[in-house]
Amino acid sequence: MNKLFVVSALVGLSACASVTVGSEQLIAVKTTPVEGSRCELKNPKGTWVVERTPGTATVNKARGEMVVTCSNPNGKTASRRAQSDSKAEAFGNILIGGGIGAVADMSTGAAYLYPSEIVVDLNGNNPPILAVPDTEEEKARKAEEANKPQYPK
Repeated sequence: MNKLFVVSALVGLSACASVTVGSEQLIAVKTTPVEGSRCELKNPKGTWVVERTPGTATVNKARGEMVVTCSNPNGKTASRRAQSDSKAEAFGNILIGGGIGAVADMSTGAAYLYPSEIVVDLNGNNPPILAVPDTEEEKARKAEEANKPQYPK
């Protein structure tokens, strides 16, 4: 009975990122130098549309690239690529659940994160976004971790 409880607890805890951050993400899309463009967001999990910029779309997170292609009413079209990034919650699953949760999070997309805002320059100056910047909470957590005293083992 106790073994069953322990195994159930580990399996439950191993899905941390799926439970805490989910497999969907809200992304804001803007265009420059003019607004009012229609944008299509594509990744390995599907396609979503922002009918008019600035606007938002809730996408399914995935490993790999998100391509955002925008067209304005004057006929200008441009694209920008954003790479997803693995988040810390996914690595916690490896420690807690022996990898079961990490596999679940990777397959659902919960282990990944895109930038929360993507700006597409309709004049074509759109370098790829290679990494997701840390959120303010992540920056604070990393600073706190760095300031903890280190004790020899």
